[in-house]
Amino acid sequence: MSAGPAPRRDLSLDPFVQDAAERIRQAAAAGVVLIPRGNSTRDAALRAHAGEALALGAYAGIVQHTPTELVVTARAGTPLRTLVAALAAEGQRLPFEPPLGDPRATLGGAVALGTSGPARPYRAALRDALLGVTLLDGTGTLCRFGGEVMKNVAGFDVSRLMAGSYGQLGAMLEISLRLEPCPEVTQTQALACDLDDALARMPALAARPGALTGLAWLDGQLLARFEGGAVEVALDAAAAGGETLPPPVADNLWSTLREGPLAPLAGEHLWRLALPVDAPVWALPSARWAVDWGGGRRWLSTTAPDAAVEQALSAVGGHGLRVAPSVRRSPQPGALRALEARVAGAMDPSGVFAHGAAPGEAD
Repeated sequence: MSAGPAPRRDLSLDPFVQDAAERIRQAAAAGVVLIPRGNSTRDAALRAHAGEALALGAYAGIVQHTPTELVVTARAGTPLRTLVAALAAEGQRLPFEPPLGDPRATLGGAVALGTSGPARPYRAALRDALLGVTLLDGTGTLCRFGGEVMKNVAGFDVSRLMAGSYGQLGAMLEISLRLEPCPEVTQTQALACDLDDALARMPALAARPGALTGLAWLDGQLLARFEGGAVEVALDAAAAGGETLPPPVADNLWSTLREGPLAPLAGEHLWRLALPVDAPVWALPSARWAVDWGGGRRWLSTTAPDAAVEQALSAVGGHGLRVAPSVRRSPQPGALRALEARVAGAMDPSGVFAHGAAPGEAD
């Protein structure tokens, strides 16, 4: 029999929360800009920004983990690796396979950046795993969105807006996430091939119902990961063909894809692209590629000017984020920019969190 929900706690009585709320109110009154900070491990993902730090890294710890309900609530300053290890001890994991990076990287930082790993198309995106968020908005008001159950029956699910918000909608305090059981077996098959061949093979692999939880191309290898029961995994792996990789080798490759598989050489720009899975390979100068999500996410390092990359993106209906040498996103539709501005105005009317760390469309 599963345990019932924990009594709702009044976070407004927590001294840390009270101090943070007062800091926000004072900043709003004085016209000061704040940037929520965990342990500052992901600065390379931020645009140049201005503002005083609102330190939240000390607000850490798992608040509640209900293994029978596959739900966890943790404070935003909780190190991701600490959370992942605690869940693994109960035979559970985060479905969106986040980048772990620096051991000090926090749950709040992962949600703020909104980045999901290789399992995203097959298990869940970070946004889909968010059940609830408690935060302080730009007026210092304590707000609770969503909850600790896998059901939201009315209204707009504001909690999911926190995924990829870059700390511009409020200071996250607590985050509730749905979980999944760890699989009985994990196996990765590798097939040596070029990128065009890999993209041609991926649709058939992705279309096969079964245990697929990763489909990528890296360093001249098509990688297919299968997870689940031993019999199902064995059948799907045999159908995929290729060589079975030793678990340590496979784990290292999937970790490389999670953390970022390419580093730009001198004179190159590095892009992370979201594309239709059937998008062609572009003929760009000095192009180096890595592919994930069955072709839907691609990393590109090239000496081509940004305008050439953005023109190619527009032609296939994709979008991209230049992550080096500085952070910049491809142009967004005007309606989306207007919606982002409306949401920010509602959550932060005084512009307390208008620090500019989120990628913009210009350098």
